[in-house]
Amino acid sequence: MNQKKYKTALILFFISIIYTCSMNMLNVYFIKKANPTNAEINARSLVYNATVYSIDNYWYLNHVKNYLATGKFTVDTSKYRYEVRRTPVYPLFYGAHYLLFGEKGSYISIRYTQTFLLALAVALLFLAVYNFTGNKTIGLFAALLYGLQPCVALNAFFTNTESLSSVLVCYFLFGLSLCKLNPSKKNWLITGVLFALGVLCRPPIIFLAISCLFAIFYFNKWNFKNSIISGIFFLFGAAILFSPWITRNYKVTNGDIVFLEKYYGDPMDYGMPNVYLRSWISCWMNPADFSSERISNMMMSNLSNKEPLSKKNIVDSIVNNLPTRALIGNNKTAINSTLSDLYEYYRFKNLPGFKNQFDSTDKVVTKKMHLLKSNFIKKSAIDYYIITPLLFAKSVIFQSNSTSLTFLDNYHGNYLKIAVKALLYLINVFSFLSILFLLFYIRKYLDVYLISTLGIACTFFVIIYILQYFENRYNFPVYPFMYTLLAISLYEIFSTLKDRFRKN
Repeated sequence: MNQKKYKTALILFFISIIYTCSMNMLNVYFIKKANPTNAEINARSLVYNATVYSIDNYWYLNHVKNYLATGKFTVDTSKYRYEVRRTPVYPLFYGAHYLLFGEKGSYISIRYTQTFLLALAVALLFLAVYNFTGNKTIGLFAALLYGLQPCVALNAFFTNTESLSSVLVCYFLFGLSLCKLNPSKKNWLITGVLFALGVLCRPPIIFLAISCLFAIFYFNKWNFKNSIISGIFFLFGAAILFSPWITRNYKVTNGDIVFLEKYYGDPMDYGMPNVYLRSWISCWMNPADFSSERISNMMMSNLSNKEPLSKKNIVDSIVNNLPTRALIGNNKTAINSTLSDLYEYYRFKNLPGFKNQFDSTDKVVTKKMHLLKSNFIKKSAIDYYIITPLLFAKSVIFQSNSTSLTFLDNYHGNYLKIAVKALLYLINVFSFLSILFLLFYIRKYLDVYLISTLGIACTFFVIIYILQYFENRYNFPVYPFMYTLLAISLYEIFSTLKDRFRKN
């Protein structure tokens, strides 16, 4: 049986390579068709006719280039302490391609490296689920659901953390499955290294630590001594990668302990008032759907173009398009006044010699934005703590995760596109519903069920209640868990139906 499962894993590896290359060639074709001049558009244009352009390229591709030019491994040498702004795995991963193949060659070659790593992840996910369940069919379902998910495949031709994050989670999950078969010191050490590798690529993966804690005790049959020993080796494995990064951060920041990444002030260069604007928006809806950055860009663009529209027109257009829930605890006059001050903040931000006015306006706007949020919570704590989080959960669950698919642009009226989008939508919904459905089978799949649900629950708790911001790409680290649960659910449903047909 062992030889058969490795043959199956090898077949899945090659299926993934063929599918990923085919899907990306198709996506590139539609990008070129929709954007023949290759105007720079996020996820709808190409870099060197190779990878798909991402606005996040700025955050991950400059480190090695800046290091070679200035000796600083940083996103931007002009920014204060940006040496610790991003975790190092993807910048180093891209940087290796840059050093080996040069500027243009890096974008061409990285596609194939990422395709290979994804195919390996598909094969290892199959083996992991097989190790957890002892069921080849469930392993196949999980690997195919993951490997054939279009957005997972398409990200092999992007240059951002989503290209690797879920792949590294598959490797980590495989490591955990080996610990189930044999909770040896060696296996826990390797799993710790894989965990750290994932976290240093995409920091939210650290919330899978709760899943690790459960696995350590469960695989050691709740023996406290053995669990502590396993935990020590797991932490030692993680420390192999974390220690150099933390030590380096301590040196470049002159004494700050930065475990993963840190920003000093505004995380996206829009100023702290924008951070507080996003915080107020998150009271009543997902800021990804009503972007604070878009508001700031609108104001800054108008100012840089010498104000073809008046400040009043800009601010009124924003206020008049606010949803009803935005007015909870605040009237339009207060909101208009706050946004008007935000406009002036950007005026002074771009004018040399106006530092005093800039600093004063910064404080005024920040205070007013904070007051908008406070008023919202005072008026309706139920909206803030219950209704808005439920709206976040709705956007997490009820979506198709298909933004990378250029083929699905302008899908209205096209039945084929609607069918594809509906299928992806249903897969996402049923993946989450599997969490509830498998409660009926929890004893049969206790370890993999709790490892998966704890990882998913912790990730989305942080997104909904702490980060208070969600984009569909945030699903990537939990895809392996979601599709594992869905695979088990499908197997149990089909098995039940099969048994009933036999009886009839």
